[in-house]
Amino acid sequence: KATVSVLYCTRPAILTKNMRIWTLLLVMHGVMRCDAVIQGCSGKITMPNSGPGVLECTSSNMCDNKCTVTGDATYSTFVDCKEDNVCTGINVVCSGTGDCKVNCNGKSTCSGMEVTCPSNGKCEILCNGENACKGLKVKQQANGGDLSMYCLGKTACETSTVTCPQSSNCALGCFNQTSCQGVTMTESGNGNAQLQ
Repeated sequence: KATVSVLYCTRPAILTKNMRIWTLLLVMHGVMRCDAVIQGCSGKITMPNSGPGVLECTSSNMCDNKCTVTGDATYSTFVDCKEDNVCTGINVVCSGTGDCKVNCNGKSTCSGMEVTCPSNGKCEILCNGENACKGLKVKQQANGGDLSMYCLGKTACETSTVTCPQSSNCALGCFNQTSCQGVTMTESGNGNAQLQ
């Protein structure tokens, strides 16, 4: 079950007494913006529309393969997978104009994950560790923004499938001799695909 455990706000000095009530009132009246940090996922989660949304998966069984994270249409979405196997098979859907960042640090952390990049925002995926993003699927919405995927480990992005945006830049960085083994990269439309 997902819970919003932390709110990072742009004006924390205002919040002294009755912090939760004041935070809610200030966000509702547009005085401040808060970034919601959701810890754990098992089911469908839609990021709040009060500011950038963060999903943290920091230990085993925190985010399972039934998890679908949908980003807000205006704000950025950040999925942070920090341990071995914690985000295996989850589905991340970034939408609208907000940027999308997926951070996979650990062995098989994001293997089998599916990421749908936003229609106008940038999409960045970091795969750091053995098999960190093995079998990962990256899809683009129409008129997707720039896509960057970095593979930093032994077989980090092995057998991944990357569909590049129609009219934007698409870069795949392979920083180990075997980090991009068997990767399929498809360019559609007038996009600019690069293998680094």
